[in-house]
Amino acid sequence: MEFQDAQGRCLPEVLQEGTAILEEASTYRIALQLGDAARAGWRGWLGELELKWEADTSSFLLQTGYWVGTQSLRIHGPHGERHIPVEVHPRKTKLHAEAWVQLLRELDAWLPGSTVGREGGRHGEVGNTGCDVTGTSAVLGELVPAFMTALEVLATAPRESAVEHWNEIPVHAVRQADRNTLRWLVCHPQAYQCVQGVIEARQEGRNTLIPARASRGALDHPANRYVAWLARQVVLKLRDTARCVRKTKGKNKSLDRDLEHWCESRARWLETGADAVESVLRHTPLGTLTPEIASDTAILTLVDNPAYGRVHAIGQTFLLPRFKLPLDDALIDAPVRPSYELYELWTFLAVQRLMEEQLKGLQWTGSGIDKLRFFDQSPNGASYTAAWEGRGTLELHFNLPFAGFLSARKKAPACWSISGARRPDVVMAWKPLNGPGRWICLDAKYRTHEQALAESFESVHLYRDALRWQGMSPQGRCAGALLLVPARNEASTPWFEKSFRDEHGAGIICLTPGQPPPAELFDWIQEQLQL
Repeated sequence: MEFQDAQGRCLPEVLQEGTAILEEASTYRIALQLGDAARAGWRGWLGELELKWEADTSSFLLQTGYWVGTQSLRIHGPHGERHIPVEVHPRKTKLHAEAWVQLLRELDAWLPGSTVGREGGRHGEVGNTGCDVTGTSAVLGELVPAFMTALEVLATAPRESAVEHWNEIPVHAVRQADRNTLRWLVCHPQAYQCVQGVIEARQEGRNTLIPARASRGALDHPANRYVAWLARQVVLKLRDTARCVRKTKGKNKSLDRDLEHWCESRARWLETGADAVESVLRHTPLGTLTPEIASDTAILTLVDNPAYGRVHAIGQTFLLPRFKLPLDDALIDAPVRPSYELYELWTFLAVQRLMEEQLKGLQWTGSGIDKLRFFDQSPNGASYTAAWEGRGTLELHFNLPFAGFLSARKKAPACWSISGARRPDVVMAWKPLNGPGRWICLDAKYRTHEQALAESFESVHLYRDALRWQGMSPQGRCAGALLLVPARNEASTPWFEKSFRDEHGAGIICLTPGQPPPAELFDWIQEQLQL
């Protein structure tokens, strides 16, 4: 097995100590050395994403999306299966690995749950106040194998109830007679006479029967009825979660190309787990019992018996309130947060914290911030506002929309563009108590090679020249625009110079995760807004 690029060139540096090191948004081929007769029956997966098999070249086509993190590559063939750990790194023209990890950590601290990947990059968290369907499906899917193992172990030796009954047995089979048996013999002289003459009776061919108390085991135990109930609840939970995941496909269009496949494969995964649990119920006596919630007797068994305790502990996790699915379908979301969007979101939050640190005593309030957690909710309206007592109000907006000129003529919005509709990443506005306010644009891009910077810088001066905000100074125009990037490119150094910003009202400044914001960023903001 070897990794190749899209043109078939060998990439020996991909496999490092048994781990495949890949770049995001890249295409690879996994070539197998096979003869013509051995090219059938091969399948491969990256996480849950099944790879395309090209029999003519004996290779799998692997395409990574806009995410970074860890995953597992699984290759299944006629003679077995091989697992290879995978690490997906950012492109070298973007954030370096340490800065990317720091960005994810800070985003999770500032806005928990906002960094969940889509092809399966394992990052994110589940809080104790509820979880969206993304986290629910990921966590519950991972719990199914553990629950299955615990259920199968329990089914091999379930707890039984002892049921006593009277049985007639030959007198010579009695080893020890209890008081009731002896009393019965006294009341039946003929049978008692046989006890004394067992030998003679047996020689004559007579087989005298006497009653004896016996007990037998029965699976209809309260603990077993509770396990049957719990297993059925797990099945219902898995199927409900699969249904909710499928609903995410048709809600809104996403920039991510494999959203539909992700949702469908995750739904199938959950349904497979539900089928497996149902299979255990069908093929064991547990399926014949009447389900019931745990009684006092069942609870004692759960405490006393480790096998029952393990099934209870894992099964109850499926029913925790944090994994309760939303009743409103409008709240069901799927994970499609592109990596470039994460840097934009991180920049918005980092700028707010910079202003909060530099301007002490301001009271900051957030509005619509929870919208930033989910891919299919418009970020319009997400903002922070700070009241500066006796002076005015400072506003920070994420993706504030500026209507296109033709539609603005009909609706007369406060924010509009002299050309088409625009939506800068970050807009900051200062509205003093007396006089007109001022506003600036901040655009975040994390590709740092020369061509990418040149293309990104076009949007910066476009925002500065084309956008208008009614009632703001000077004449509603943008007071200045900045491009924020995580690293400096030497070939683009002039755009980073202060003299360039002073002359043209636009420029580039570095804002890197894991490093303190440069002083020149706050100085520029303060100067442009005239704080």
